[in-house]
Amino acid sequence: MKLSSLVSQMLWREAVIPEPPTPRQSLAAAGAPAFLRGAVKFVAGGSLAILLTAQVAGIRLALPVDADPSYCVVQSEQCKKACPQGPNNAACVKRCNQEREQCRRDQA
Repeated sequence: MKLSSLVSQMLWREAVIPEPPTPRQSLAAAGAPAFLRGAVKFVAGGSLAILLTAQVAGIRLALPVDADPSYCVVQSEQCKKACPQGPNNAACVKRCNQEREQCRRDQA
């Protein structure tokens, strides 16, 4: 009888009731692996730190539009197309030309 009970214990195991997940475990089981979540946090924190440091130090981070020499010309042409026809047209075109010159000075 003792041998049969040992064999049955080896072959038959009772199901263990799983513990309810803690809030931390439920977040971990949400989908993304831990290393990926850590990498995203690192990149987001680093990007935020760079942007805030640039704001505090007064550094203007370069954008592709800053390096494009035709940016001021394109903006001026769009401004001129938006000018109304009639007596105010000349004043509007003059203002657009002044804005283009100011844009060129800002880029230099």
